[in-house]
Amino acid sequence: MPKPIDLSGKSAKSPSIPPVAPAAPSPAAAPPTKTEKADAPPPVIRMLTDDERRELEKMGLLKPGEQLTADRLRQVQDVLGVKNSADGADNAAARPSAEEIEKAKKTVTPLAVKSLDDEVKEVFGSDATADERLAEDAPAGGTDEHGGGAPKLTHCPYCYWDLSVPNVVEVTDDDRTTYITALVLGKLFTKTYMLFDGQLQVTFRCLAVGELDACFRQVYKERVREEITSMVDYWEKVGRYRMCLQLQRLHSPGNFDHDMPDGLSLQTNPGASAYWEVPADDPEPLRRIEQYVSQNILKSESMFRIVNRLCSEFNRLVARLEVLSQRPGFTKPTASQSP
Repeated sequence: MPKPIDLSGKSAKSPSIPPVAPAAPSPAAAPPTKTEKADAPPPVIRMLTDDERRELEKMGLLKPGEQLTADRLRQVQDVLGVKNSADGADNAAARPSAEEIEKAKKTVTPLAVKSLDDEVKEVFGSDATADERLAEDAPAGGTDEHGGGAPKLTHCPYCYWDLSVPNVVEVTDDDRTTYITALVLGKLFTKTYMLFDGQLQVTFRCLAVGELDACFRQVYKERVREEITSMVDYWEKVGRYRMCLQLQRLHSPGNFDHDMPDGLSLQTNPGASAYWEVPADDPEPLRRIEQYVSQNILKSESMFRIVNRLCSEFNRLVARLEVLSQRPGFTKPTASQSP
């Protein structure tokens, strides 16, 4: 039976996990000193006229069609001698002398914004253009149905299964029956996997909608704090939090028996029989739960990868059952398993 696990530190039988403090925000900027003009309004920068753009292009200080940032605009306008007034009305400019122009060419960077092709050459040390590099890196047949060139998905958006791995998930009659029974009774579907000739038994469950939302909210917070900097890390963290909640039991006869709660909290899963007990003031309980699982249950890297991959296979099975359940004859033992 699922058992509650106390992570609040109140129970002596349960290990006390210190709260995981979020990353400290960057310190606020110091207030301006007396010598700084904190309340001075920023100068008004107007757009260049067509004549001014052409003149700058002839001088080699501007690339045709270049989009100018505010700092870059100030640079080129200083070269032209443009005077920016607070109201923007007085924009008369005295044209610089030939000597001033030559001096500006040596001090102002000709192209402040590099083209994508230039950046590709610097990174890859190649004369290939950006389009050519993208064509080389794109997977075979990686275009959408409209021929737009969008790469194919690498992971399933529903179960996060690596699509490069062959689909070896088989739906058994027992899976079909258990899945239907769970749905009609309003329960969460579970499945037990036997590993090492029965020496290790792993049970997973589906998540309630509130629990799934909690996983995405937690990862979003970490993304905002810039603790997660790529989409690969984003989906990896979503999968980890899911697995920690979906793991219901890890049992090895004669060795250990970890019986996990079948609910994150009453708010996220009202139908559960046991919940994780975390301090009420902890804003991020999933971080505490992940730490507990990795330190007390899935201690080794190998065990963590085995269980994590098995959880992905379970989610793949659920996704396939969802598709097959919409076809006629799904409840019959001879129902087709073709995707």
